Amino acid sequence: MPVSYSLYEMTAFPSGGSGLVIGDANASQPSLMQGYGSLPGTQFHYQRTINDLGIDVYRALHEHIVNRTGRIEDKEFTEFIAMYRFPVFYHVAGQLLMLKISKDVARGAMRSLTRSNPPVSGESKEIDLESLRPRIQRFKGVWFDVADSANVSSQALFGPSVDGDLRFERALGEGRMKYIRFDHPFEGELHHIGLSPDCNVVLFDDTYDEQMELRLVLDVKTSLIDHAELGRL
Repeated sequence: MPVSYSLYEMTAFPSGGSGLVIGDANASQPSLMQGYGSLPGTQFHYQRTINDLGIDVYRALHEHIVNRTGRIEDKEFTEFIAMYRFPVFYHVAGQLLMLKISKDVARGAMRSLTRSNPPVSGESKEIDLESLRPRIQRFKGVWFDVADSANVSSQALFGPSVDGDLRFERALGEGRMKYIRFDHPFEGELHHIGLSPDCNVVLFDDTYDEQMELRLVLDVKTSLIDHAELGRL
């Protein structure tokens, strides 16, 4: 399955160390419903440092309330606390936080973390994907917002080289790229990558080991994202 990394450029983040916990003190072990156990919150628990890459590794626990009706045995409920556990990587020199989870969960976790910890601050850049066209070797797929149609809000094109099709240029004139898939050259090979304007990087090959994933994400950041123009409103 594809692997998703959401990238956040941090202006303030604690240094890793044994026993370090960043986050809401209310976040704890599982609780099924509001009122049972602690309130939901978000915590990052320091695990270790990958010295070769200068990356601190954390284990995240993110909880949030879901409004949904259900029943556990004979007790009905109208909401429950959903839980997510996932790895988080902090590149110290680059002040880059990488959350290995879907971007919606990552966004919620960062909102919760920064709200409960004022010393922690950072943001996800909004970039203009079209500005990356000269740096992309080969597009494999692209999604567009369509602004000039009453019936269609978006469209997608797929193929071995979609940017060679006239429909690609026509779609550019009608809307804005909101997601791209492309081949990215790294260490002598091409890697199938996805990228969205909010700096969510998707790796479509799930056979990489941890260090390969991180080095590849960092290369996408430095060779593409850092050279993109800011997103357009």
